[in-house]
Amino acid sequence: RDILVDGNYVHDNGSVTQPDRMHGIYSEAIGIIIQNNRFGPNREGSLGNQLKDRSTGTIVRYNWFEGGTRAIDLVEPEDSFPVVEKMPERRATWVYGNVILLGARASSRPIHYGGDNGAENKYRKGTLFFYGNTVVVTTNERDQYYMAVLQLETDDESADVRNNIIYRPGTTHLSW
Repeated sequence: RDILVDGNYVHDNGSVTQPDRMHGIYSEAIGIIIQNNRFGPNREGSLGNQLKDRSTGTIVRYNWFEGGTRAIDLVEPEDSFPVVEKMPERRATWVYGNVILLGARASSRPIHYGGDNGAENKYRKGTLFFYGNTVVVTTNERDQYYMAVLQLETDDESADVRNNIIYRPGTTHLSW
């Protein structure tokens, strides 16, 4: 409970033997703030995410994300679900003031909100508040033909998106 991850440099992480299972930060807590961190590129050959979070009451602010398959992956709780199921904070996730650089190895859906284990009753089913972020997409069409910056997993998730800058000097086909 009440975890603060502040002022770290996370880089060269991941696994090549389980390339999509190791992430820069993989968290599940009640009340977590991830702030003022720099996420650098993963280890060569790793397909892990920069931040994978299964927490309740998540705030992601003032970070620098560069590299990783998904920059920010906000999905359902696993072990804590029986404890957090009815908590109102489970329905609100805050992501603001971050710089997110999406290059050649980025996912076609680099910011993900909702769930990923198939048990939709456990998904976040709330609102992602996405404010004041800067997203720079340098991905080129030959590396990633199409990119949707934000993926909501089901129709039960929503996003309140305001005052962001999306800049695409690359040639990938981009949608919000």
